[in-house]
Amino acid sequence: MTIAYFLTYQGPHDDAQAFRDWFAGKPMETLRALPKARAIELYEPEVSEDPYLNDGPGPVLMVQVDFDDIGDLEGAIGGGAFRSEIADTSKIPVPNIALTHDALEMRWWAVGDDDKPVPRTAPVSYVVRYYPPADDEQAFIDFYVSHHPQILAKLPRIRNVLCYLRLDWTDPDGIERADTMLGNEVVFETLQDLNDSLKSDVRHELRDDYKQFPPFGGNVTHFAMTRRRVHP
Repeated sequence: MTIAYFLTYQGPHDDAQAFRDWFAGKPMETLRALPKARAIELYEPEVSEDPYLNDGPGPVLMVQVDFDDIGDLEGAIGGGAFRSEIADTSKIPVPNIALTHDALEMRWWAVGDDDKPVPRTAPVSYVVRYYPPADDEQAFIDFYVSHHPQILAKLPRIRNVLCYLRLDWTDPDGIERADTMLGNEVVFETLQDLNDSLKSDVRHELRDDYKQFPPFGGNVTHFAMTRRRVHP
């Protein structure tokens, strides 16, 4: 199992680069030093061309830190350095930046002619998040994972399909939780490949499947982002 821990920073995009420049210093140094962190990847916003929706600008920065289990995660983010440099948002020098976090189980699906999932190396991700409430949250998740990733895997030039499932975990720092019910991510080599896939017949098939989802009343967000690994 891989536990994906996400830090998501929302704020004015006019100040986004100044924020990311600051984050590349002490906060990034702190994350790289977290014990038992397997990998760290940074996501920065792009612009997608989805024919069905436009959710506006994405987060100014999203950070994914991978761990083998919940105990490793909780131990890592419970340390003094994390509390001082990450959880203490008063140190952010750019105004109006809000931080949320979440821990999710990462699951993979094979795409194309692959018999099993391949490593995520292509740099463009379409990041989708579903938030509660749902009439029956488990029924919603069960339906989704048994239908939707299999259709996503048919998107032209797709490289990876991932889902992120809710977990029980303890937050030692008091950062606001994102409260993600279910996450999804599809990965492409280029932004053009992503945008072309969103105009394909498979996108219409995905929309038809969406209409069959069990009832839920929460928000859904879709953001194109460029992703790069910074550790190791």
